[in-house]
Amino acid sequence: SDGLINDAILSAAQDAGGRLYVGTTVGLSIFFQNKFQSYSQREGLNATEIWDVTIDPQGFIWLGTFNGLKLLIPDNYFSLYPNITPGESEKARNLINQSQKIKDFHSVNLSSFPELNGRRVVDIVVDNRQRIWFASTDEGIGYFTIDNEGKFKFRLFTTQHGLVNNNPWCLYEDSQHRIWAGMIGGGVALFDEKSETFYKFTQKDGLADDVALALYEDALGNLWIGSERGITRLDIQKLPPP
Repeated sequence: SDGLINDAILSAAQDAGGRLYVGTTVGLSIFFQNKFQSYSQREGLNATEIWDVTIDPQGFIWLGTFNGLKLLIPDNYFSLYPNITPGESEKARNLINQSQKIKDFHSVNLSSFPELNGRRVVDIVVDNRQRIWFASTDEGIGYFTIDNEGKFKFRLFTTQHGLVNNNPWCLYEDSQHRIWAGMIGGGVALFDEKSETFYKFTQKDGLADDVALALYEDALGNLWIGSERGITRLDIQKLPPP
């Protein structure tokens, strides 16, 4: 009754201009200036079950959905972000040239890439290197980079890279810029940059459960791991470098 496209909320994020993006089971709602504007297939947005909304430092809007990974760039992007660098401007223009026009946005459907085709994306993290990490249930973990020409370069990780299984649920970058993954039935996994493999922590290492649903680092350097059987505190400051 207040303008939301649906009452089942899965995710939310706010951009630098104060717009609140709300992901639901049937589409996206944006709250700005005390009202909602909603987007679904009727407006051209092919995205259901929006499990995650992430807005990167350049102002690009990433949606992790049942239908894959989507990128939205607002129609008025260059007026919203007038202070971007020439390189960032070039990247935005090249991505817009690859996009499909929908209401109020340019939409880039990354499911057209073989590396993302058919994947259900449930979490997204943009790290300090501007790599876009994604968790894909039953398919593993990956990241990609985008150069200023709008070209994508992918890297994918599965059980062949140290994961207990290929069923991640959440991702997190800690204060030391290390990437962690919470797994469904696989505990938590820490990415080793040098070997490009994952080191795993499970119930055998003291976790309350191997179903890790939430990750958060506190001010003291503890990683809190939420699960279906309680919460575990892991002192990651004392861990050796991965």
